[in-house]
Amino acid sequence: MKKQTKHLLERTFRSARRDLSFDKLVSAANQYFETVNTPVSLGCYLRLKYKSYDEYLSMDLVPSDYANSDMFYQDQQCVKLFSKAEFFPSIFDTEKVAKESFIQSEIPVIRRIPSSSKEMIPIFGITY
Repeated sequence: MKKQTKHLLERTFRSARRDLSFDKLVSAANQYFETVNTPVSLGCYLRLKYKSYDEYLSMDLVPSDYANSDMFYQDQQCVKLFSKAEFFPSIFDTEKVAKESFIQSEIPVIRRIPSSSKEMIPIFGITY
């Protein structure tokens, strides 16, 4: 199923790649969302249609909510399609969000370090 999704995504964006205008890419993405036809893809479609770009970019999925990996994979493709696109209009500071995400992922590791060793490690100003 993942292979089929990949081919569908490639076919959908093939025409948009020639003319890389933002509107063409959004149109191609909406065609893909319609083809996937899940509640999540509908949510992605509506967010792009009504230009709720920040809502679209902040969408997140929980893998354990899915019965199988193929369904999760398709919805994840829809949600993350433009997540790294620098041209995508957003009020998010992507660099800041990336740093915050990195720091949050490191907090559990920092908490496991013995107290005597923490003085030697820069902790990014985090209270742990």
